[in-house]
Amino acid sequence: MCQKYCKLCCFLSSFSPFTVNKSKAIPFEPGCTKTMICARVFVLILAIVATACAACANVFAVFQKEVAGVKTIQTLWYSKVSAGPSDTVSKVADSVCAQFKLFFTVCEGVTVGAAGLGFIVVLLAIVRLFTGPALCFLKCLISFLLSLAFAASGVCVALVVYGYLKGYCQDDAILAPLYLPFKESGFDFWVSFYLICIACGLFMITNLFQCCA
Repeated sequence: MCQKYCKLCCFLSSFSPFTVNKSKAIPFEPGCTKTMICARVFVLILAIVATACAACANVFAVFQKEVAGVKTIQTLWYSKVSAGPSDTVSKVADSVCAQFKLFFTVCEGVTVGAAGLGFIVVLLAIVRLFTGPALCFLKCLISFLLSLAFAASGVCVALVVYGYLKGYCQDDAILAPLYLPFKESGFDFWVSFYLICIACGLFMITNLFQCCA
């Protein structure tokens, strides 16, 4: 199965300027040598960037707004209101809204998970640079981990967008005004949201490059 998969990739890559002489090619994977090396390098570079984006998404704000000099940010871990010299920090774990706490806790977990999976992929991609073409298991493992990282990032993006549009605990008369949709409260998407979106896209693109790696 893996040989057929690689042969298909190599057939497609035969139109590439990177294709080498058949005399120098691998016997059962004609014309793959240079293309595979280039693909592996791309996989490594993209995996590094995607992992960095996923890791940084845990640091920066997901939402931010500023009204009358009062700046409010919401990260995956806490919210902070800055008014002059004083800051008020509220941790997600201390939230009284169970839905808010659950959604953001899941976002925290999957984002950290995506970064962790990306780090493993980076290590395996480095190993892959120095291995032969026949290690089907390693190739499939990298693809599987990239798929998990993509799915984890996608879950985070979906949950963040849900909170932006729908809010939390809206069926509770007491909590509903406190957990309105971020959009309705005047928040904008901020750095962390875009980073996790980039990570999600890059994990998917990296997986595509695995075709010829």
